[in-house]
Amino acid sequence: PLLSSSLSSLFLIQQQHSNDAYTISFIALIYLTNFQTTRQYINHKYIWPHLVDNEKLILEKAREGLEKARVLIERSLEIEPNCSLHLVRAGIIYWELGGTYRTEKKYAYQHLIS
Repeated sequence: PLLSSSLSSLFLIQQQHSNDAYTISFIALIYLTNFQTTRQYINHKYIWPHLVDNEKLILEKAREGLEKARVLIERSLEIEPNCSLHLVRAGIIYWELGGTYRTEKKYAYQHLIS
């Protein structure tokens, strides 16, 4: 999982490149990857028990990052709405968020099939 200092660095990069769709999309990908890695560690806690001492808190923090990824990827789609890279990343982020983002076609399915 990402450390607080790493997240602060991502925030600064995001501010400096607020109109660069590829940079914003890449930062969203970092948050997505962090969520997926954290979830994988928790699902395999018998292999890495020392990494998940407080698994609910760790997963909650990673999920907050996933929500940030959603906001960022939507921003990159505002800048470049037809970019297939942003569309696919949005679809994956929506899928990982679950719930309405996974079940309503205007979110995950639309972006993954586009």
